Amino acid sequence: MWKNEQYKKNIKLERERPVGIPVKVDLTDLIRQVYVQPKSPKWFVDTVKDVLKKVWCQR
Repeated sequence: MWKNEQYKKNIKLERERPVGIPVKVDLTDLIRQVYVQPKSPKWFVDTVKDVLKKVWCQR
């Protein structure tokens, strides 16, 4: 039973503590190309294109 209680305590602590440091970045500086698997469904390709248009249009 002790291991289970210790596990729950660790999970609770992880949720309460902030993880990492938030840093503002421009995704267009980090991403040069995006590859989509050739057998991906059309809806997925369209979604990726839409997201990329929004990201690059905000620049």
